[in-house]
Amino acid sequence: MNLKKVIQEIETAANTQAQIKSIVIDENGLQELENEESKDYPVFIIEIMNVDVQISATSAGLVYYFNLICLDAELQGKQNRVDCLSDTLGILQDVFSELFRNGYYSYGTNGQASIITEVAPTHTAGWVMPIQVVGAFTSDTCDVP
Repeated sequence: MNLKKVIQEIETAANTQAQIKSIVIDENGLQELENEESKDYPVFIIEIMNVDVQISATSAGLVYYFNLICLDAELQGKQNRVDCLSDTLGILQDVFSELFRNGYYSYGTNGQASIITEVAPTHTAGWVMPIQVVGAFTSDTCDVP
């Protein structure tokens, strides 16, 4: 189990959701997206938080922590924040369903979904959901990509 493979699985699950127009890995990608002239929304962001190595006398495992963020553009002059929040929450639910149904690793949430809004450079609204991904730690193999 390595970080790259976990991210690829999350990205594959996100690609099955037809509404997602852009997938961004970590905050650097989000900054690049914000600097682009044309942005494709809704955007799905995989934010890498940290990893926990759990080793005991009887077992070993890795736990990766991510924030999954889904944002949609608010139309200026229109009251569509509720539409953005409803759509992006549905997108997150679809991605979670795909992960839980087809995931190679064990997925869980480690918190509650929170509303996130951005006002510059684009007005956006959506959700951030912390998740955890649990898999085996194999200290006797080399897992170099």
